[in-house]
This record gives sequence, C-alpha cells and structure tokens, in this order.
Amino acid sequence: MKISYLVNKIQDIEIHDIIVILCGIFAIGIGLLDFIDLIHFEKFIQIFTGAIGILLLSQFTINEKLNHTITMLSSDKKENNYKTEYSENIEEYIKKSTALSIYGIELYRDIDRYYSQLESLSNEGIKIRVLLADPNGNVINMVNLRYPTNDSSASENVKKTIGLLTKLKRIENSSIEIKILDYLFPRKVYFVALQNDKAVSFISNYTFRIANEKAKSIHHKDKDNNYTFYEKEFKLMWESAKTVTEADL
Repeated sequence: MKISYLVNKIQDIEIHDIIVILCGIFAIGIGLLDFIDLIHFEKFIQIFTGAIGILLLSQFTINEKLNHTITMLSSDKKENNYKTEYSENIEEYIKKSTALSIYGIELYRDIDRYYSQLESLSNEGIKIRVLLADPNGNVINMVNLRYPTNDSSASENVKKTIGLLTKLKRIENSSIEIKILDYLFPRKVYFVALQNDKAVSFISNYTFRIANEKAKSIHHKDKDNNYTFYEKEFKLMWESAKTVTEADL
C-alpha cells in the first residue's frame, strides 16, 4: 500500500474518530500490560478495559461504514450518461474523409445539410455509401408510427433523399452507392474513414416520439472497440440490402 494513500486516509479521519481510536488503543494497551503483569488490576477491570478498547475500535469501523453508506445514499446518482449533441464537429470530419458510409431511416435533412460537402467528395472521387430504409417496405409503417403528425411520410422523405443522392451520383468522378433495406434501423450512423487507417463513427440513436433528445456518441477506431462493432453491423446490413439503380427511380 502506498504511503501517500495512507496519509490521505489519515487526513480524512475526523478528530472525534481519532479520539475514539486513541482511547481504544489505550484501553487495549492497559489490558495487555495488566495481562503480562507489568501493571496490576483486578481481573474484572482487566477484562472490562480490554472490552472497552475493542468496542471503541469497533465503533470507529461502524462509523466509517455508516458514513460511507450515508454518502452513497445522499449523493446524486442521476447523471446523464448520454449526450444530445456531438462533442466534435462532424462536418469537419466529413470534409477530411477518405471514404464515407452512412446509414439511417430517411436521412433527408442530413443529406440536404451536408450536400455541398458530399458534392466536393464526389468531385474528388471519394467513395460514399448510403443505406436507407426501403420506402416501399413494411418498415415504413413502423417509422410513421414514431411521429404520426409529420407533414410528410417517411416514404416520401426516403425518396427525396434518393433524389439528392442520385444528383451526386451523376457527377463525373462520383463513386456513390445507394442501397435500401426493409429494416427498422435503431440508429443513424456516419462512418468517416481518415488517413493513416484512422476512422470515427458518429452515432445518433432513434427515439419514439422524443424528437429532440436523441442520445449521441462518437467512437474513434483507434481508441475503443465500439467503432469495430458498429462497423461490423453496418457491413452485414449492407450485404443484405438492395442496390438502388436508375431504373428504380
């Protein structure tokens, strides 16, 4: 055990606890001295003194556990372990990407918001993959249930997203792939590949009728295993999805 740890523990002890400890040690010491005949008390006094010492030290231990329990019960444990905003700028990462994969149910607002960045990537021939919900699939009924008061249906939004992506697809150097899957994605994710085999994922979890409190997180490939998990999941969905062609539009 480190000396600094012991010093910190001693500094945390209250003065009344120190008195209890000293009294306990003193009482036990008196009992021991009497036991080895260095001082003499009646047998009853010897036993009584030793018992008092043990009780005092036991009381200190009980106080420590009681204080710890009270602290645990009174402390505020209702911390928000989720964030509703990204702690890093996703747009800056998109601009620097060497490859980009995105999946989500509709993505119309996203593609519209980052259209100029996606256009620049397309002009550079950067590979972009986008996976959307099937606008004509069973999943759309579940999606509409999430926000039944929306002015436009999820199906229309997906089709508008495909329309924007198709415009990008027609750029000369474009390397965009669009796929659809009849599946209710639990989240929206951006996988941004960077130079030197680095990558980062931006995750936004979908909610049920809680529009402005989506839990968001960021995972760096070189810092934790979460990126690898979500990327593996995306690859499996991508393999199961149907490619959108010009003939489907």
